[in-house]
Amino acid sequence: MAAATNNDKIVNQADVLPLGLHWNRTGPRRDNATTAWVGQVATPWTPEAATHADANGDGVVNQADVLPIGLNFGRTHSAPNAMTDSEDGSSKLLKTTAATIRTNITGSTNPGQDFDVEILVDQITNLFGVSLELLYSPTTLVDPQTSEAGSFMGNDVIFFSNTDKSAGKLSIGVTRKAPQSGVNGTGMVARIKMRVSSQAVRGQVITLLLQNVLANDPAGQPIQLSVTGQTNVVVSVASRQHESLPEAFALHANVPNPLQASANPSTTIKYDLAAATEVRIEIFDILGRHVRTLVNQRQAAGRYAVSWDGRDENDLLVSNGVFIYQLRTEKFMQSRKMTMLR
Repeated sequence: MAAATNNDKIVNQADVLPLGLHWNRTGPRRDNATTAWVGQVATPWTPEAATHADANGDGVVNQADVLPIGLNFGRTHSAPNAMTDSEDGSSKLLKTTAATIRTNITGSTNPGQDFDVEILVDQITNLFGVSLELLYSPTTLVDPQTSEAGSFMGNDVIFFSNTDKSAGKLSIGVTRKAPQSGVNGTGMVARIKMRVSSQAVRGQVITLLLQNVLANDPAGQPIQLSVTGQTNVVVSVASRQHESLPEAFALHANVPNPLQASANPSTTIKYDLAAATEVRIEIFDILGRHVRTLVNQRQAAGRYAVSWDGRDENDLLVSNGVFIYQLRTEKFMQSRKMTMLR
């Protein structure tokens, strides 16, 4: 049975535990694997207990295996091949929606301090469970501290996270429990607290990237979630405490300018914040079309620097031309131009 990962014939919170025990273990995929509550033939793994931990039958124990637990929570069986009235053998079709998933940063990114990475979904319909991976780099500059489910998923959820610090990867799965309904709208599905290294210096950049996002509705049907950009948030590290704070807001000329596409383009944009504020730094083409968001968070007063690699939200190198970079805060806005040459 899918989801009874400890093979005790009942689906409950204990079934999250074997996922951690057999994390990233691989074995034979189940033929015609399904998350439905039906008996399924499986080739035994080594050790055999890992066979049951592969709740969705895809041949690997990872964050996706938490989803069947929520779908079948509270179900029991006493005989093999037990069927429920919800299994009709129909195939699952991916629901095409306008829903997106993204990251948002709150808190301080000064050296030695903590900031929160909020995982947000927008315009979602009937969301029941979601799993994802958050890549962070460089690993020498940031260290995940804690993670938790977001309020959008409700108070009675199953939550699982695993951190691979050597790979700079945090895996998360969170799901509601049957017979709960799905949730709709916009909200936070998870929050991760991360700490900036005390050895970080001004101008270094921490990059966060969402990947391998899976979501489902209460019937187990997959929901399409578009990731907003390849690199969702670039966190710039602020000035040291002993440095003087700027007296005014300012956006400085990027260096170098122009960028040379043939030479692995990268340019640094420095900016000053005279007070704590919401900050957004974006790149636009000369026609005003959005190209890339570099910063989207609240930051303390200080002197900051962020890099742009000449790529858009889809990680594609931009073409020749003039581009606008813009600093926008709650009470200040300034734009400057830069040029890309191939």
